[in-house]
Amino acid sequence: MLLDEPFSALDAGLRVATRRAVANVLNEAGVTTILVTHDQAEALSFADQVAIMRGGKLAQIGNPFVVYTRPADRATAEFLGDAVILDAWMEGSLATCALGGIPVRRPPVQGAVQLMLRPEQIRIAPDGPIRGVVVDTDYFGPETTVRIRLAPLPDAGADHRFPGGGEVITIRHWNASITKPGTELCLRVVGEGVAFPADPTQA
Repeated sequence: MLLDEPFSALDAGLRVATRRAVANVLNEAGVTTILVTHDQAEALSFADQVAIMRGGKLAQIGNPFVVYTRPADRATAEFLGDAVILDAWMEGSLATCALGGIPVRRPPVQGAVQLMLRPEQIRIAPDGPIRGVVVDTDYFGPETTVRIRLAPLPDAGADHRFPGGGEVITIRHWNASITKPGTELCLRVVGEGVAFPADPTQA
């Protein structure tokens, strides 16, 4: 069965309920289905396999968890959802960036890279080693999108391999009352990052 944007005209709540009901019916009937959608969340929640097309070619195919957490390239990462992209220096399996040392599984290159993290991997933590100041926020009810300017690193400029900090990143947090503009926050990174070559020709 081919479904071409079947839920796009529905209200948000009805869209989720209808999508779940249709997925259950198709699964129970054993009907192989292709869903065409521009809604990334819809694709990730509905499908067993996700295929990303760009420029008429398949950029990546895989299960939703893999394509979201381990995108093939920066364009795919940014297409599938919000992504924090930072300049970093790769040595072995550790990428050093303004958020500290982040482990990377199977890095594609060594040296200068672009490191990708999802906003939900960056947590507000009282004992977090990274500091930043809230620039602005967007309130969405159950969660708030928070833009944070990272504090300059102590050794900024001492070594060309390591970025100096000061970047603005985006995270998500449930408590809007502690993320007011001007507030200083401590942050901690959870999980692994994904590294892309700084020079796209190396990909």
